[in-house]
Amino acid sequence: MVAIGRGLMSSPTLLMLDEPSLGLAPVLKKAVFKKVQEIVEKTKITVLIIEQEIKYALKLADRAYMLKKGRITFEEDKENLNIEEIKKAYF
Repeated sequence: MVAIGRGLMSSPTLLMLDEPSLGLAPVLKKAVFKKVQEIVEKTKITVLIIEQEIKYALKLADRAYMLKKGRITFEEDKENLNIEEIKKAYF
């Protein structure tokens, strides 16, 4: 939360979060992603989240990308996201 707050202090147009749930208990993961959602709704800042806990990230996503060895292996808009396609691309 402190790192996110520091990132917001400069009034950015883009906030990049790398694994914001890493090492957190499930209850805290939910809290962090809820706050990120509030930030997006209140400020309209674009947020780029790099996250392996996809169930949290996809709830916020307008668009999802999956990378493998530096190449995009999957991309889709929120309206067309299908968890089975994501699992297929991931595994």
